[in-house]
Amino acid sequence: MIQELVDTFEELKKYDYLIDMGDKGFIIIKFKNEHFYHLAGFHKLNLDIYFPQKCISKDKKYKYIKSHTEKFENILKNQIKENQLLKQRITTFKYIPSIFDEKHTILYNLREKNNPMSLYDGDFGLMRVFQIESNANNMEDIYCLLGLKNRGLLETTYNCVPQSWMADRRPNSLVQYKKPLYIKMLAKLPLKITQHSENEDI
Repeated sequence: MIQELVDTFEELKKYDYLIDMGDKGFIIIKFKNEHFYHLAGFHKLNLDIYFPQKCISKDKKYKYIKSHTEKFENILKNQIKENQLLKQRITTFKYIPSIFDEKHTILYNLREKNNPMSLYDGDFGLMRVFQIESNANNMEDIYCLLGLKNRGLLETTYNCVPQSWMADRRPNSLVQYKKPLYIKMLAKLPLKITQHSENEDI
């Protein structure tokens, strides 16, 4: 389970993700080590005692988990037994790369809240419905939402980071009844290309 999470995240880190919203501008998404802990839902678990004392930052915690996958395997299984939502969040984590397929993905503005009392502070969300096999060997729909937080607007480009990954058998209340945003194009750009472009700008 842990190894699958790490492998998925390492694959996500190989690219920058570009969403062209037409007249509304662009969204660029970057995955970095410090995003893993919250994205996988580990902040909801009691894991601090399993890290070395100096392993405080989310970046260092990810690197430690990555190099000690066997240690965290049983810890994770035991802690998510009674938490169905968190279990779904972790077991569907492997689908995050597939959410960047524009053919099946819907983009929402999360700054306009359906529920004024909601504490969620994300800016955009990418949603996709995945069909997975249930315990009864039937196929069921799982509604998955990748929450994005804008870290800065440069002209018409929103520079976003992945903030949360949510998975449930029911439509997410953050986007339910909302009108989707237009996606002209959704593309993933290998980091070597984007880094080369940034160096040229410098």
